[in-house]
Amino acid sequence: TAGNAKLFMCVWDKVIAGGRFRYYDWTIKADPDAVLLPWRLRGHLASHVGESVYVVNCNKYPFSPNFPMMYGAVEIFSQAAMATYADASWRCGKELPWHQWGE
Repeated sequence: TAGNAKLFMCVWDKVIAGGRFRYYDWTIKADPDAVLLPWRLRGHLASHVGESVYVVNCNKYPFSPNFPMMYGAVEIFSQAAMATYADASWRCGKELPWHQWGE
């Protein structure tokens, strides 16, 4: 729901304000019922350290070249992607039609 979208934008604002993401290569948001194996993720993400990367986690369209994927249980951002979001996150609330979106 749009209420969740606003909640998540506020949470990401707090993550950015804390600044700890700058000390790590990756920031991961995981649902409470998601199971993560950090050593497996580390191996898959290693070649992308230093790049601006958002790992796609939702793709419900079977004709897409990336189908199938997880449906929102995990979101992964590289440090560079987090820095980009931090610099322009205000635009999400002001310029995007987030009221129509869910999480």
